[in-house]
Amino acid sequence: ALVFAAATHGLVAARGPPRGAARPPRAADAVIDVGATVEDVADEAYASVVPGVELALESPISPDAYLVKARCVVPGAAVLFAFEEIKAKAKDNLAEPGFRPGDIPPWVKTQMVEFSLTTVMEDVVKFAVEAHGMTILDDAGAGEDLIRWNEEPAVEAKSYVLGAPFTFHAAFNATLPAAPATEIMRVEDLYKLTDADAARADKILANKGKIPNLMSGGGSKKKSKKKRSKRR
Repeated sequence: ALVFAAATHGLVAARGPPRGAARPPRAADAVIDVGATVEDVADEAYASVVPGVELALESPISPDAYLVKARCVVPGAAVLFAFEEIKAKAKDNLAEPGFRPGDIPPWVKTQMVEFSLTTVMEDVVKFAVEAHGMTILDDAGAGEDLIRWNEEPAVEAKSYVLGAPFTFHAAFNATLPAAPATEIMRVEDLYKLTDADAARADKILANKGKIPNLMSGGGSKKKSKKKRSKRR
């Protein structure tokens, strides 16, 4: 199960001693603090094999499980990929009275952006977990399997510009592999993105997030054409 939680919801967590010192175990049902960034001196950096994803460990939950925090910077092309996928799947349900076929009203576009951000947040965290050989804990009755976010997609969608990189923070409880992963895994490979996809994202970003056939605001109602009478 995935739970979206804002930093303003009062999430708190115990702080461990500085890196190198012995860390006391923490309760498995402790509330995760996703407000702190991976640069927190109380966290221990964990070598990441996914470019754009920074990982850090808080105090251990058990001898082989930690609270893992991540700062993820997702390429704009990845968000755009998710957006296009959602658009393609929903094309038959996007018709709005008074709008040209293929045009999407701004309020619908915002919701689609929200779904796109949600998709990449879920995809990238799952991808990072698998790439590092980690395993998210099973639920033992206290929500140990939850992934928590520091960003609300519905809120971020209102200001996010298509084509731009998207940064988010996540936290989850997971076991670590016996040996750290060493193979570099790229988010671009997850979505099979090419240089052309990156260039298109840059172009759309330069155009303030506007995509052909998508409305960015205002109306796009059809104008009625007056029939001209033919002279005989």
